[in-house]
Amino acid sequence: MPSDEQIEVILGQYRPAPPSAELRHRILNAAIAQSPKPIFRWLAVAAVLAACLTLDLATQAVKQQTASILGYTKYQWTPQAEEMVALIGNDTSARDFIAMRLATSDFSSFSLIRPAIPQTSGELQ
Repeated sequence: MPSDEQIEVILGQYRPAPPSAELRHRILNAAIAQSPKPIFRWLAVAAVLAACLTLDLATQAVKQQTASILGYTKYQWTPQAEEMVALIGNDTSARDFIAMRLATSDFSSFSLIRPAIPQTSGELQ
């Protein structure tokens, strides 16, 4: 019985036969036939975009209804409110939070959110 090294030497003399050109064409043609058409990709993108826009419109409607139920109006937005938005993140969620707080309570309750500023005596506000 030949050893492993002898088997490797014998097998090293042989190379596998390459696939025939006909096989390559059959595989490529089958792959092209199975690939989705570009129009279907664009239809999928359009469907996702339409769903996103619909959901965005729905959330805007809910925000407006909530604001009208709570009695929020645009004239309540003050420079103090802008300052508070900047302190807690300066993004849409911060703006919504401050708007809802304005609609449901007195703005003076926000004084607890301000960062502590050291007094001259070393105490915090």
